[in-house]
Amino acid sequence: MLPLRSAIIQGLVATALITTSLVVATQWAAAMLSYQPALGSAWCEIFGLKLYAPWKLFVWWLAFDSQAPEVFARAGAVAAFGGIAGGAVAVGGAARRDRPELYKQYQ
Repeated sequence: MLPLRSAIIQGLVATALITTSLVVATQWAAAMLSYQPALGSAWCEIFGLKLYAPWKLFVWWLAFDSQAPEVFARAGAVAAFGGIAGGAVAVGGAARRDRPELYKQYQ
């Protein structure tokens, strides 16, 4: 695979991991907080399920951590896992692409 194509694919995979974990963490926190009106309005609603913007997790964490610290500790762990996994994919891909033998076949 060409180095640029590989870098793009790995970047997309890393971004997908980070985004997915943040969406999951946000939706899980909203569910654990019983979709309280204090969470604000949902981004959209699909088949009766309220979907919140992924970054709302951080807003809620600042506002409601003292009321539900265990919820935000777990949601934060899920979000952090996605960041670590995405970073690992990016760093691992960069290390893999840095191998000189990969470039011999394209010269």
